[in-house]
Amino acid sequence: HRIASVNTPQGIKMASQQLTPYYGEFLLVPWALELSPIEPCDYSCSFCYAVLGDRGRKHYGRSTGTHANGVKQALSLIQNAHKRKTLEAQLLTRKYPVLMSNRTDPFGRKNRVQVLALIEIMREMGIPMAFQTKGLIKHDTDFDRVMDLIEPSWWYITISQDDDTLRKRIEPGATPIEYRYELIEELVKRGHKVCFGWNPFVPEWVSDHEAFLQRAWDAGARQIAFQMLHLNDSNVRQMTEREK
Repeated sequence: HRIASVNTPQGIKMASQQLTPYYGEFLLVPWALELSPIEPCDYSCSFCYAVLGDRGRKHYGRSTGTHANGVKQALSLIQNAHKRKTLEAQLLTRKYPVLMSNRTDPFGRKNRVQVLALIEIMREMGIPMAFQTKGLIKHDTDFDRVMDLIEPSWWYITISQDDDTLRKRIEPGATPIEYRYELIEELVKRGHKVCFGWNPFVPEWVSDHEAFLQRAWDAGARQIAFQMLHLNDSNVRQMTEREK
């Protein structure tokens, strides 16, 4: 895959949309765009910066109604990229990869229908995709359909605890840990590349660090990414007592 420059080319405008150039880890990741027009996750992760940074999004199952518009905007841009001069459109027409998503899980319960529609369109257009998730479950009734839509790609699967009782306290709405390892194994069998995300990296949440990493390796992950837990004073003030 190619990596896009973060400099805006002369004559190309930036669009204010939820399909945006990805600046997070420039030159360290294989995608140039991030797509996140979908609903906030319903996992209620205590540490989630997207939740703590924007309590107004009503992440506990309610919506502000803006995300349906975001999906429509993204679909319009993807389908009409060849007619536009924005940086996002230029990257799409040149078939740069798109990540779903660093801000919300594309395979969460609220997001899957919209995401599948976007995936189908991008596949028809030959746009490479990558995925960041902990919500896709091998036992889901539509799992094979999802996999049939996605050609071998790059996946980032996050696991930050080795005990599901602790996981239920920290990520009460997220999928069980065992399901995530099963997903890694299945993705590898189908030819996908998997990066194991110890994210957030909190040593106290894992009882045996070596065994934790070995489990990811045994499942088939061949990359590992660490992301420290970042909480500022404002984040802490917004946390509920349960989250703290």
